[in-house]
Amino acid sequence: MASINIVKTKSELAEGLYFNVEGLKRVGETFVLHGWIVDPDKQIRSILISKPGTPRTFELSDKMVRFARADVNSAYNAPQASTQTHYGFAVVLEDFPGAKDFQNLGVVFIAANGNAFVENVEINTVSATAENVPQLLGIIPDSLIDSERCKKYYSPLFDVLAKEAHVAEIALDEVYGEPSYEGPPELSVIIPLYGDTRFEQIQIPAFAALRSLQWELIFAVDDPRIVSSVRDNVKRLSGLYGLTVRVVAPSGNLGFSGINNFAASLANSANLLFLNSDCFVGDVSPIQQAIQWLQAEGSGAVGFRLTYADRTIQHDGMSISKFEGHNDFLLNDHPRRGLPVNLIPLKPPKDDARLLTAACLMMSKANFEMVGGFNRAYLRGDFEDSDLCLKIIEKGLKLGIVRSTGLFHLERQTIAAQEGGLRTKITLINSYIYSQKWLSFIQKGLPTLEVIA
Repeated sequence: MASINIVKTKSELAEGLYFNVEGLKRVGETFVLHGWIVDPDKQIRSILISKPGTPRTFELSDKMVRFARADVNSAYNAPQASTQTHYGFAVVLEDFPGAKDFQNLGVVFIAANGNAFVENVEINTVSATAENVPQLLGIIPDSLIDSERCKKYYSPLFDVLAKEAHVAEIALDEVYGEPSYEGPPELSVIIPLYGDTRFEQIQIPAFAALRSLQWELIFAVDDPRIVSSVRDNVKRLSGLYGLTVRVVAPSGNLGFSGINNFAASLANSANLLFLNSDCFVGDVSPIQQAIQWLQAEGSGAVGFRLTYADRTIQHDGMSISKFEGHNDFLLNDHPRRGLPVNLIPLKPPKDDARLLTAACLMMSKANFEMVGGFNRAYLRGDFEDSDLCLKIIEKGLKLGIVRSTGLFHLERQTIAAQEGGLRTKITLINSYIYSQKWLSFIQKGLPTLEVIA
């Protein structure tokens, strides 16, 4: 810093060089800096960020993601400009020391001529909530997802969102109705709710129709906005149908992994059934078969053949594929999806299914805790289930599947409506995080699912 010449205005830095810092967002101990640069002669030598009150600086140039900005190109009459000369930029600064105490930071732009301009940028604190995710992802406006962007920007961003969205204090834990059984329940059924209060109104009569279950039914509300409505609905319907129902809620939104982990920690049974709110149990037999299989040594988790309302297959185990054109992005596939269930045998020939969906997944509470529950690194429900399955396999335990029918899944009714581009972007970022963790393990080969019935 001592060998450079600090100038007072941006225009003094270098002729033909223009730039603007559009925002500096703080999420926990992490900063997200973004803006744009017009540098047709490639005069920017370095970009630093300085810590207030100290001589410490952090180089940003090698951490930045560059992307096209049509508005910038248009403003500077360069419609065909490349991202080498006209570009938006974004950078994630992880675990910045003392971040929560700062009001502003200095961003230092250094030109090849030795001139430097220091821009003091006010910090805008952004909470790690679901509502702020589109804002943070939208800093890079185009939909291109590649390994470099994931490594430098998206993956660190997801990491800080997962770290910060950790509130797990119990805000509500109420039971409506007296249990019809003594001692601990045979099964704790965990149904997460977010953004919609209609599914508990369908699930309660559906479970009541199964008759005399020694199951603990838990609605886990992951949305403070709907806690009162869910509680009122459950209180009314549990009395109407004579069903014992428990409602639990944390004091803040935890996401798919977080809310399931939260509810599992409160469950009273030795066996857990994770059930999407749009997934319905129409027959007790598959559940009882799964509970019995879990008693055997070496058993890890059980999934189920799920059908749509028209009796075609939604889930019959999951296989693994690669995103088209991106060999380092793994995806979960559903073989036989859409095929008539009566045409598919219990043991299909050349079955590629190796993993299980969490839409309807059963395992012991002991094994769930042993593998650390659902991984919170993923956002909005994509790879948490396959990640959990791989942790189970890694421990040397088996995955089984019950293919006798009687369970139904409407699918994707539980995820709030999102723009297609945002949904795809989140899925691919989750895929990158998942692939980086598990690709080498998967390439060694995975065991087939054990067909239970």
